[in-house]
Amino acid sequence: MKGLVELRLRQGRFTDAEKVARRLLQKNASDPERHALLAYLYEHNQECERYGNGFQAGKAAQAYRNALAFAAGDIDYMYNLGVVLGRDEKWKEAEATFLGVLSADSTHSEVLKWLPVIRARLDISPDEPSP
Repeated sequence: MKGLVELRLRQGRFTDAEKVARRLLQKNASDPERHALLAYLYEHNQECERYGNGFQAGKAAQAYRNALAFAAGDIDYMYNLGVVLGRDEKWKEAEATFLGVLSADSTHSEVLKWLPVIRARLDISPDEPSP
């Protein structure tokens, strides 16, 4: 499933990758993995560069939220949503999302790397609890 989308992206065929991802989602719209696959696709720009200039952060974030609607509390989807929000400079939302991940896994190493960056953007001390 994900392999075909990844192959199209490696080939520089964003539109074809999107068609595959959307077709898979239509076949089973309640499968959180299919929503996450669409989110992964939108983490790429039209030139198929992940987080490249012009990647579709809003669509990626919404697709991760859709995945979470079917897999509430999935820390992988939450983490990826936080990354998208951070890369889109939505610092408050990213922080809240990452804090949700930490409530489930207080040692999540990638979140612990992101939080100081976000808090610097929000001008919050890295050790200060968030409101």
